[in-house]
Amino acid sequence: MKAVILAAGKGSRLKSLTSKNPKCLLKFKGKTLLENIIENFLKNNIDEINVVVGYKANKIKYPNIEKIHNSNWNKSNILKSLLCCNKILKKKTAIISYADIYYTPNEIKNLKKMKGDICILSNNNWKKLWKKRFKNPLSDLESFKIKKNKLIDIGRKVDNINDIHGQYMGLMKINPNGWKKILRHIKAYYKNHINDLDITNFLKTFIKNKKNSVYVKKTNSEWYEIDNQKDYKIVRKYVKK
Repeated sequence: MKAVILAAGKGSRLKSLTSKNPKCLLKFKGKTLLENIIENFLKNNIDEINVVVGYKANKIKYPNIEKIHNSNWNKSNILKSLLCCNKILKKKTAIISYADIYYTPNEIKNLKKMKGDICILSNNNWKKLWKKRFKNPLSDLESFKIKKNKLIDIGRKVDNINDIHGQYMGLMKINPNGWKKILRHIKAYYKNHINDLDITNFLKTFIKNKKNSVYVKKTNSEWYEIDNQKDYKIVRKYVKK
């Protein structure tokens, strides 16, 4: 099993905090976000670690990682970075991680155990976290609905809290058969025009095809997303040592 960490973006909403370094190099508790993610994989005996880089790629210097360059990072979204890993994903099962999240090794362990071509994790503590991030959580939250451990709805703006069963965590496992389905959907639905497409909105159209399944496991482990300066303050305040 391989690891893929998507770390090509700048993180412009963090303003001055990413003027000299990529967002994944933000530090807290003595480690960068990326270092914590790498350690999560290593603690689960996954040592083939690929990092998709773009913005200030030369600043990302860790031993025993393979850097994959998204040369179009400033004109594309995160799905494009995932496509840069096509050679890996068409041959090997991989766990994919966003680079702007904090989580524990237990999440990688959960994904390793899951069965299915495409698997994701859902944050079960999303209410607690979003109350820290927003005065009105529904101003940012989107639909996320699960039925019989499968994703049935994601990515819609909602005004009813009952449309939110969890929160996509930026963690996914894909095997070669699942990757084949993803490529087929991109070609058929988007005609390969995916520069502005993120993974959440991709999943929204992907699961509309009844032949496509995305399996979901809920988890209660510690997890934080860093989108802006306020998020960074929250992580530094609440993350456990």
